Amino acid sequence: MQRNYRHKGTIQQLGSTLSDRGQRVQTWTTFATVFYSRQDASAGEVIRGRQMAGESTHRLETHWIDGVTNKMRLVDANDNRTYEFKAVRDAFDNRRTLQIDALETT
Repeated sequence: MQRNYRHKGTIQQLGSTLSDRGQRVQTWTTFATVFYSRQDASAGEVIRGRQMAGESTHRLETHWIDGVTNKMRLVDANDNRTYEFKAVRDAFDNRRTLQIDALETT
């Protein structure tokens, strides 16, 4: 099945650095740059998402990438929309397609 990954974005993970004062500061760092598809979650998916992993407003899909977790986020390269990952799964159990339920935060 051919996928239409027409959006470009950056998957980011939370890390920390030291400030000039020696204090830890949380920062988002690039994990991977991807092309992905995005669709609004249906009302039923939003309700199920609340029960399972918090509210999800979108379903994102991209090619498989090892190491992606629900503690990451995606920032769209075009409009800077930010999506917090709520659930991450192997869409077809073949390690080819990554499906992500996400909450838009901006």
